[in-house]
Amino acid sequence: MKRLSLIGLLAGLLLLTALIAIQGLGLVADTLNSAGGQVFWLPLIYVVPVACALASWLSLFPSHQTPSFSFSAFAVWISFSINWLLPVGQVGGEIVRARMLIKRQVETGMAIATVIGDQTLQIATQAIYALLGLVLFINAQVEQTTQSQVLWLVLLGFVLFGLVSAGLYWLQHQGLFQLFARIARKFTSLSTRDNGTFQNSSAEASQKPIPTLEERAAQLDAALKSMYQRRDRLVVAALWRCGFRLTAAAETWFALYFLGHPVTVGEAIILESMGQAIRSAAFLIPGGLGAQEGGIMLIGVALGIPSDIALASSLCKRVRELVLGLPGLIAWQIDEGRQMLSPASGDRPKS
Repeated sequence: MKRLSLIGLLAGLLLLTALIAIQGLGLVADTLNSAGGQVFWLPLIYVVPVACALASWLSLFPSHQTPSFSFSAFAVWISFSINWLLPVGQVGGEIVRARMLIKRQVETGMAIATVIGDQTLQIATQAIYALLGLVLFINAQVEQTTQSQVLWLVLLGFVLFGLVSAGLYWLQHQGLFQLFARIARKFTSLSTRDNGTFQNSSAEASQKPIPTLEERAAQLDAALKSMYQRRDRLVVAALWRCGFRLTAAAETWFALYFLGHPVTVGEAIILESMGQAIRSAAFLIPGGLGAQEGGIMLIGVALGIPSDIALASSLCKRVRELVLGLPGLIAWQIDEGRQMLSPASGDRPKS
């Protein structure tokens, strides 16, 4: 996985470098300079989508077991920072978020279930958002050849996200973790037979942890099912996640406004929805590096936005990721250090 992440990072850097080289470094720099210090308003604007994402995640908890707002906001910030800036395939932030909950004595099943549920909603709403972008794009007055290229690209992303979200939902209702436990048991059994050095007594001893693994898997599956049974809160979470998608388009609108090329709200939604679909589809490339820029350029040109401005607007998003993400990574490391030094860090979390 590390090798794939490294290959993806190099591919993304090469693609981004090629896009900037094709446009001309000087032209791109001049375009970015036209925004000036206004670009630093984007991190503040993006606080609104992050707040929607936070509200979505908190809605997945039982009303009487919701974590504190301050800790939840901190965990979401860390999660975004990791996914933006580290080669973790867009899921590393979720893993860290679940770990932060467990280390703070939140029930393991609930912690993992809410993070998985949140990830499933992210994928599902990404598909819906891509479909909205497609509908708006079809109604836009664009060149037929370019329209066809973009439509097929984003339609592929829509189908991919739809299948993945439906598959995840189905697996979670079929006992996802118990399935993993059974697979782990089969591998353990194969390893035991291949070695051929275990006696009956030692084999029995080696199998003692396996029922515990299956029991924990059953607890996690039960927590997932319990979360999905809270239908009213699940609907609220989905609406907040849709709010995240829609309000994220404000960043695109403001970025283009700062660059001297204002667009309509519909065009901003098209750029954001399709750009995010392309970035997410290129999940093997850390942060969608290069893929996001290429996608926004292709869509922007179809909408009549000069390619250098479209590229600059995507780079403005990278500025926001750095401004919010770098302090987030530092805060994460500080929090990890405090947890290691804390006398309670050795306590076992609830399960």
